[in-house]
Amino acid sequence: TMYCIYNGRTTETVNPPDGSVGTAKVTDDAITLAKLAPGTDGNIISYDASGNPVAIATGSDGQVLTSAGAGAPPAFEAAAGITFGSPVAATSGTAIDFTSIPSGTKRITLLFHGVSLSASRICVVQLGDAGGFETSGYEAVASEIDTTVVNDHFTSHFALHTLNLSSGSTVFNGKMVFDLESTATRTWVYTGFAVRVTGTYPEMCMSLGTKDLTAELTQVRVLTSDGSATFDAGEINITYE
Repeated sequence: TMYCIYNGRTTETVNPPDGSVGTAKVTDDAITLAKLAPGTDGNIISYDASGNPVAIATGSDGQVLTSAGAGAPPAFEAAAGITFGSPVAATSGTAIDFTSIPSGTKRITLLFHGVSLSASRICVVQLGDAGGFETSGYEAVASEIDTTVVNDHFTSHFALHTLNLSSGSTVFNGKMVFDLESTATRTWVYTGFAVRVTGTYPEMCMSLGTKDLTAELTQVRVLTSDGSATFDAGEINITYE
């Protein structure tokens, strides 16, 4: 935009002073990409809590733009979905650890296929955070579904099955699902199902429980109930989301 100054017969044009052109004087669709200030490859322009323009930092390959709610700009984060671990052979030792569970995980599933122990013990699970695995404060029960009902109560771990269903030759298939119920108290709610596939006929066991952690969950340990038995067959895997 130019100003015209009339001095008698002479017409003079000059550039307008800085900051003197209002929004109404700018024609719609007049600003081209070439007029924008250079930025960083992959950044996205948004607005902060004050309503000012802000550049959203470039994410990593595979991340998606995620809303942070009112009053905050969005951010690139990992896409929601199920992450599969690698199956771990349960053929030796007394404990199998799944570590480096990512921050923000809200559901964990342990999958058991053809798992057995060397003696009559229970396959159990403990949750852990950055401070280590927690060995108390569990409220859990396992129930055998047979001609009669057998219940076992646990306070130091979760259990995949009852002691009544365990022997040195018992083979189990099953799953244990852990859901985050509260981020404030870091409460995890657990459900599990297991089927004994050896013996005269298959038998099923159901288990339930809760556990509050002192910090965010980062690891899960599968172990034998008292450490005297070892894993001797099958494999265990983990998924989280």
